[in-house]
Amino acid sequence: IIDADRVEKGMVVISDLSGKRVSTAVINVTTGRNTIEVPAANLAAGSYMVTVYLNNQTIVRKINKL
Repeated sequence: IIDADRVEKGMVVISDLSGKRVSTAVINVTTGRNTIEVPAANLAAGSYMVTVYLNNQTIVRKINKL
């Protein structure tokens, strides 16, 4: 969940734990609370880092795909 103070475009980058990018997606956020879907359907089981880049912030989370 991302709280945005304005409408903007961003990017979601999924990397494996070695740092290799495995997926990217452009996202649009609106003012207020936004739920971002992580494009993980084609990922193998394992742990990944999800980084969301917006104009004024960077959010990093670790996910585990079973």
